[in-house]
Amino acid sequence: MTAAGVYLIRVRENKQTQYIYLGLMVVVILALMCFRLWPIWLKKGIWYISFYLLVFLIATAILRLVLWIFLYHFGLEVWLFPNYFIDSNDPRDSFLPVWSYEVREDSSDFKAIIFRLISGALICYMGYQFTQDEKNMEDLRDLASHGLTDLFEYGQEFMVGGNALGDNSQAANETKTESFTEKYKKELRKDIDDLGLDDEEEEENAESTEEGSDAAPEEGSEDAAAVEEEAETEEVEEEEVSSADMFSEM
Repeated sequence: MTAAGVYLIRVRENKQTQYIYLGLMVVVILALMCFRLWPIWLKKGIWYISFYLLVFLIATAILRLVLWIFLYHFGLEVWLFPNYFIDSNDPRDSFLPVWSYEVREDSSDFKAIIFRLISGALICYMGYQFTQDEKNMEDLRDLASHGLTDLFEYGQEFMVGGNALGDNSQAANETKTESFTEKYKKELRKDIDDLGLDDEEEEENAESTEEGSDAAPEEGSEDAAAVEEEAETEEVEEEEVSSADMFSEM
């Protein structure tokens, strides 16, 4: 830009290069549309790359957040991959620089220090309460040992096996392990069934006590009727004996 005006420089690209890029785009789109026709080894390769890349990105995001929270309570501003969420055309820009370090401006502020102490104490207390429950620790160990495996097997079955994107071919004689979610649902269903059985037992006990109380008066009335019948039979027998004695005297 000068005083005379604005100059625009146009660089003419070779049209053959544009045609090559266009052809590659068409080929890629057609290949994605024909995913069902891909060989098994290629499907597995795509799934392995996608899965481990996703795990790496999520683990990196969680790790950098945990690191920042921990060092924040010491008055430090430390970030792992500070440009991790930057909007750039080059993916390498998200991992450069590797880390950034500086002392926070409020590191010596009295109110900020009190806030960091309260926040740290609260986090430690919540962590302590969480670890005291054996159920939480068992679920955490189960998730750590089987959660990633279950996710990997589900994705592999979805990509390679006979699901939406597969070739409808299931592995023969494949043993399926129980996932963490299925185990949790089964235990929850079992607890609910136990509660239902307890309620039914209480109802049955109440009904049995009511039946016992109703049966007691009936048994008492039956005993009274039997006593009366015995008394009547004894009176009849006595009358017969007395009449027989009278006839014998005559």
